[in-house]
Amino acid sequence: MAIKKIDRTKSYNMYRSNLKSGDRVLIFPIINRNFTKTELITEIKLDDSIIRLLIINGSEIQKLSPKWIDIFQNFVMRNGLDKNTNITTINREAHYLITLDPVPNEIHIGRDIELAIRLVLYPPTQIGNAINYIIDGGAGAGLIEPWRIDNFDTNHNLSQKSLEKIVSTFYLLKQIDSKNHVFLEKVLEIMKINNIYFQVGLLWNFIEGFWGQNNQNKSLHNSFKIMLTFPNGYPPDYSRKKVKEIREKIENHNNSFGKDKITSIRNFLLHGDYISAKTISEKQINIINEQRNYLYHLIIDCLINTF
Repeated sequence: MAIKKIDRTKSYNMYRSNLKSGDRVLIFPIINRNFTKTELITEIKLDDSIIRLLIINGSEIQKLSPKWIDIFQNFVMRNGLDKNTNITTINREAHYLITLDPVPNEIHIGRDIELAIRLVLYPPTQIGNAINYIIDGGAGAGLIEPWRIDNFDTNHNLSQKSLEKIVSTFYLLKQIDSKNHVFLEKVLEIMKINNIYFQVGLLWNFIEGFWGQNNQNKSLHNSFKIMLTFPNGYPPDYSRKKVKEIREKIENHNNSFGKDKITSIRNFLLHGDYISAKTISEKQINIINEQRNYLYHLIIDCLINTF
């Protein structure tokens, strides 16, 4: 992939990096997200340093410092070439989230940044494995592992709000024991399944299993209630009014399937009723998509608070 040449006088001072030999930076290729701008920037504040996060379109790489241009031209693109076809295996239209400043060598910082990115830019967004690049030392390139999701609206946008959400999620992850990351990863694995019906059904199963594991009278209704009861999962900013709104939102989703019970869509999917249904309307598919996203955010919020 040739990097477009542009007028260097248009480069931005805030994108310059004072990188030196041995510094570590992270690069994440991102595809399957709408991106109406050419770049977005924010920062993570650590005790003794600041890490600027930049999302930039591949066609705008020339705006970066000479060191970054060299990294992309001589490492990221070169290592992404398919030797047989001579084209990049990283999507030519990809955007890149990069750390403009050095990432400390403590393993948990890079790990928490990566998990925060994946939690906020969840599937169907496709994110390549992190490219850990050591200045003047090279690294192993991370390529996008593609997956496909049927019947899913991919109209998700990359925005300043999503970038700021990555930062706030990073701060939350710093506060919890890394052994609990496995549960967040399990939710992400559900989101990568290539069938929206299975996804929604399994998100409900996760709620029943995780919040019902210490409950002798295990049921989806009880697990859902526990999830929304402080301090089992209920985030501090979820007032009683907010909990009522959550229940009403899900019940409204389910109205289109004949009943407003919490379990209606879940039962429709996991009991296989969608197989024998004569038709599933476009409105119903959109509602399943909406409930998928709604449950995902609800579960992640409650999981992080539980830990």
